[in-house]
Amino acid sequence: MDEIPIGMPEEGPAAAQAAAGLRRGPAQRNPDAHLSDLAGALRNLSERLEEEGRWPEALAAAQVSVGLYRGLARANPDAHLSDLAGALHHLSERLDEVDRHWEALVAAQEAVGLYRGLAQADPDAHLSGLARALNNLSLEHWWVDQHEEALVAAQEAVGLYRGLAQTDPDAHLSGLARALRRLSTQLKELKRREEALVAVQEAVGLYRGLAQADPDAHLSGLAYALRDLSRRLDELKRREEALVAGQEVVGLYRGLAQANPAYKFELASSLKSLAEQLSSVGREEEARAADQEARDLRRAPTEPAPDDRLPGLADPLINPSVAPGAVEQREEAPAADQDSPNCYRVLTQETPDAHLPDLASALYNLSDQLAQLEWVATWAEALAALHEAVHIRRGLAQANPDAHLPELALSVNHLSERLDQNDERYEALTAAQEAVALYRELARTNPDAHLPGLAGALHNLFHRFEEMAWQEAWQVAWPEDAFLPKSVVPAESPEALAALHEAVRIRRGLAQANPDAHLPDLAEALHNLPLSVWEGRWEEALTTAQETVGLYRGLAQANPDHLPSLARSLNYLSEWLEKMGRLEESIAAAQEAADL
Repeated sequence: MDEIPIGMPEEGPAAAQAAAGLRRGPAQRNPDAHLSDLAGALRNLSERLEEEGRWPEALAAAQVSVGLYRGLARANPDAHLSDLAGALHHLSERLDEVDRHWEALVAAQEAVGLYRGLAQADPDAHLSGLARALNNLSLEHWWVDQHEEALVAAQEAVGLYRGLAQTDPDAHLSGLARALRRLSTQLKELKRREEALVAVQEAVGLYRGLAQADPDAHLSGLAYALRDLSRRLDELKRREEALVAGQEVVGLYRGLAQANPAYKFELASSLKSLAEQLSSVGREEEARAADQEARDLRRAPTEPAPDDRLPGLADPLINPSVAPGAVEQREEAPAADQDSPNCYRVLTQETPDAHLPDLASALYNLSDQLAQLEWVATWAEALAALHEAVHIRRGLAQANPDAHLPELALSVNHLSERLDQNDERYEALTAAQEAVALYRELARTNPDAHLPGLAGALHNLFHRFEEMAWQEAWQVAWPEDAFLPKSVVPAESPEALAALHEAVRIRRGLAQANPDAHLPDLAEALHNLPLSVWEGRWEEALTTAQETVGLYRGLAQANPDHLPSLARSLNYLSEWLEKMGRLEESIAAAQEAADL
């Protein structure tokens, strides 16, 4: 028999490394008897390596473990399918840690499929595994901007955990609490704020009970859930209630940071949020004190720690999941500042292969946060951070395109928008063209995963062409005025219209296959079709306007957050009806828009 290919790092956590080494020889000599032991030892080794922050090595061990379990499951599915499902779930988490989110999604989908079959045959044994796998699948869908799919998985996970917690609360209440937190975050991002609040309120109630019974295990979970509750209340303008929750968060993190200095980043972040909440209710002196304490904490030198602790100090700023006691809570990051990239710069000097993807992600997130401040002075900083993230991801994609090309495409498309925001029109257009080319390559090999990204990049490319046309018309036809008169409104170029038509065509196909996920994008794309598209084709324009209203009407019935878009589309329809002399219908559409 050929030698089993299980090349692993020579160093690792001593006990797990020794266990894996002891099992290699027997597995070589008698694979039928000992391969299962070796696969289990490698998975255990992967978990120990992950705990030490050695993520590439942990990933390597997880990949070999999955390969071994896959062969075992083919030979004896009754004995090893559950092992394979668990190993795939573990592999998905390890891929996530190194920012290989598309591969993590594929592994998560396979794990869910296996657990679903196992749970149908034996629900008592495998429903909990299916719930965990769905919770992870929800996160991986979210990372790749498949938000509706993420929500469906999160809702199913909550439903399963709710049933499990009724039969065995000691084992499953913490899983239900985590699943509710993730569901709340996703509902909030989809602007379903009242539902998001209900979910996180339930999560806080569960964590309170858990923390009373076992504070060492669950106080950090309670702090995270209360932080989310404070944010949900603030988003609904319930300022005083948000402040009460924010004050409790600070109190919890104070205690946690006293016991473990790694929590000082969470304490600083919670103090910064508390300062904003105090200011919003007019308590300026207390707000200044909280803000100053947050600044002092961020500037204070970190206590000496082993190298393997550094990732734990960096990650809470980009992703709270890896703070002590919160390994499974990776869904929402607190506001980050320069600390996170700076921590990863240190780590990257030591182990660039392990931490360059983390540095790129930290810079990408920092760029977003700076841009959201809406101060012109921070836009240049946001652009600089994004340029650096793109530069890093370009190098990573050259070395490993399967792992890093999707993140590069996303970053380049985002760079185009940032450049346009900074009035660098030509550079923005060039970046948009590159993003389309990257997404086109990705969509050829995996259309299900990347066609939505291609449609978004094409739509962005249209806008960049449009901005260029306006700039050129302004410079040529009206160079000395601040406003461009209607008589010289520029016509869209053939390239711009081709990009827009392709985006609409792709989104129409996506909406047919998955209307819940893609109808909003299709409606937006149809609404944004420019007047020049319909030159001499007014009947077709009217039909499209009516289709857009119909789409938004259905969306608004399911989710009132779409009502402003419905009103906007009705106004657009009113304009077309007026152009065609159908004044009574035009007035009716305009009146409905006004009523909304």
